[in-house]
Amino acid sequence: MGFERERRRWRVRLHDELGRVCGAGTVLDEYHVLTSAHVVETAGGPKSAMTVDFVGLAEALPGAATVVEGCWVPSDGGGHGDLALLRLERPESRVFRAPLHRMPLGEHQLVRAFGFPPGSVGRWTHARLGAPEPTGGEWVRLFRTTEAEPLGPGFGGTAVLDEATGHVVGVVVGKDSGTWMVPVETMLGHLPQLSIWTSGSPAVDASFSRPVGEAVDVSFVRQVADWFAKAEPGTVWVVDTGEAGSPVAAALRFGIVLADRERSLGVLGLPPAFGPMPPAGSVDLA
Repeated sequence: MGFERERRRWRVRLHDELGRVCGAGTVLDEYHVLTSAHVVETAGGPKSAMTVDFVGLAEALPGAATVVEGCWVPSDGGGHGDLALLRLERPESRVFRAPLHRMPLGEHQLVRAFGFPPGSVGRWTHARLGAPEPTGGEWVRLFRTTEAEPLGPGFGGTAVLDEATGHVVGVVVGKDSGTWMVPVETMLGHLPQLSIWTSGSPAVDASFSRPVGEAVDVSFVRQVADWFAKAEPGTVWVVDTGEAGSPVAAALRFGIVLADRERSLGVLGLPPAFGPMPPAGSVDLA
């Protein structure tokens, strides 16, 4: 099976109960479809049924789908969330599973996405990724390449593919704009259930998670966060943490977790005096 044929088999178009196109989705298996929460909201909200149109499978009939309980992550309007996992009422065994994959994301990395602009049966567009947002938002900016199809309505909820490998590295989010994506690692932080469909190792090892009750040098955590936000590529910072269980060692681990897209979402509310979070995804490997 050719690569393009595989992609056709996991691309779907989503409609509301009146048959209007609301956006796109990505098939994970014969029962599950990943999309953006704003696409579901356009269709009437998480309690509404949607119609899944298997555009790459001429022999497949459209199917009804609803949001899986506990798998609804609406946008907060500030660059966080906008995810939904749907379950089909009837399985479609002829689909091909989308290759969700964890990978470091670089500024200017070339990606592509397939959407359904108004009046179109579906089109590809190309974009480059922006730098990690210094504001602490989860989303990554998509900058359309020259002469590529404009991002916008009809692209919401579709998969974002790394141009070099074909891996799905995110999903298009942002109502009406379509110029942002949620990376796979962030999706896993919100919806750990997606791990069964995801390949690639986490960027940060589980040993970096801070044990409950461990003393942490908060001022050093702020230094770590500031370094991740401002250090130029190739910069080296040598840190002497002392003993493995020292407050500085704990602070270094904690700062790295805060900079990771996937594990940072498990960190509960920080005190207001803590200061700004490091940019999401500013750590590639720890």
